[in-house]
Amino acid sequence: MGACYEKSFIKEAIVRVDFSPPIELADDFVNGPFATASSERYPLVEPHVNIGQEFEIGPGVMSQKKVEKQEWRLFGPKRERRLVVGDSALSASSTAYTRWVDLRDDFLRALAALVSGIPEAQVTRLGVRFINYIALEEADPFDWSGWLAPQLTGPLSFPREPRRIARSMHVMELEYQGDFRLKFQFGVPNPDYPAPVKQKHFVLDLDAFTGRILTVGEVKALVEPMHDGIEQLFEDGIGDKLRTKMGVVDDDGA
Repeated sequence: MGACYEKSFIKEAIVRVDFSPPIELADDFVNGPFATASSERYPLVEPHVNIGQEFEIGPGVMSQKKVEKQEWRLFGPKRERRLVVGDSALSASSTAYTRWVDLRDDFLRALAALVSGIPEAQVTRLGVRFINYIALEEADPFDWSGWLAPQLTGPLSFPREPRRIARSMHVMELEYQGDFRLKFQFGVPNPDYPAPVKQKHFVLDLDAFTGRILTVGEVKALVEPMHDGIEQLFEDGIGDKLRTKMGVVDDDGA
């Protein structure tokens, strides 16, 4: 278990599974075991219709039709956390993240309740993602010494004139013993793009995923090492200045 912090720069944390083939949800399923498992922490329930297009290709002809798909969005009291469930996916997310154990347990509880009534549900993708958006009020947008690992910020010193940089984003993908992969996107996103960089912002976007067929038991077993891989890479990527700013605390539930 890595360090825990009083505050963080996590913009959003997400756990998600995808189903294939799509599952069949009864119109009142949110009033059954799923509601019992989720209502205390997600009391606000909103039905939502996604509208898309479906294409059919036949001999010498192609047609398209509008497709409406029902999903349900459940929110915490302040809408700071969200469960979204539809026929092809279930996700739990938080824009006010505090502890991993809370997000993990919310997700696993919802998944267990969902599949209890749909035993044929087949998980074909699992993902755990943490998007860290670091924004500092400092004059030099390119000097990250002490804040981040120099290996992540090295490209910013490559141009002869760094002030010309308008964006500097990079992608690295790692494999973890065949169990899952971790896509790491990092760099300067520049909210003022296409103007040159003026603000001191940096993104650490860590997305662990696997695209193989999983049982619910395998999902439960995999979310923890996925989170551990994300946590380790994040800790390797930050410096003591950032740790001090976030405030290290002792909490086994991170």
